[in-house]
Amino acid sequence: MKKILNVEEMKNMKKIVKILILSCTVTLLAALTACSNNVSDTIRSDSAAETAADDSQGTSGEVNNGADETSESEEKIEAVDFEVTLVTGETVKLSDYKGKKVLLNFWATWCGPCIQEMPAFQRLWEDYPDDFVLLAVNCGETEDEVKAFVEENGYTFHIALDEDLAVSSIYPASSIPLNIIVDEEGYITYAKYGAYDEETTYEHYKELLELE
Repeated sequence: MKKILNVEEMKNMKKIVKILILSCTVTLLAALTACSNNVSDTIRSDSAAETAADDSQGTSGEVNNGADETSESEEKIEAVDFEVTLVTGETVKLSDYKGKKVLLNFWATWCGPCIQEMPAFQRLWEDYPDDFVLLAVNCGETEDEVKAFVEENGYTFHIALDEDLAVSSIYPASSIPLNIIVDEEGYITYAKYGAYDEETTYEHYKELLELE
């Protein structure tokens, strides 16, 4: 069942959308290192498209709202809460993980760049199991497909099902992989389309998550 966003939640998602749209348009990042994802057009609002041009800074394909790079006047972007079922059968909410940093990953088994970064995510999860939460939301595939992939590759981090694209239509997952970092208080500090190679992925997110 699709989640109906309230006004504040919609505003928060539009802030992420307009920056990602602009940065991917300028750098062609989505075309080069990400896969198109057929999700609902929740994120393709006219207002997001109209305001994208206003944010002409930042062309790296990333949004970084970290405290060290954010002015005092900049609004915090609160992550929209959602509920998903993991491949283990457990039902969880994003808000369950408040108090820990969350790396939220949107992916699919048919997406080459998504698969490319997963070994690095597994390494991070094995090396720092108590320091952050890794929640990988599969976009649109069946439970059997996802479970078969997970079992074949031996991934042990949290992998969630989104067969009806309910969550993928809330967040701007029109291209995948999409990686979002949510801080301990539930605010989005980083968002990026596309993937790096395995070693760069490991070091990049280790630094962003401040894992030691």
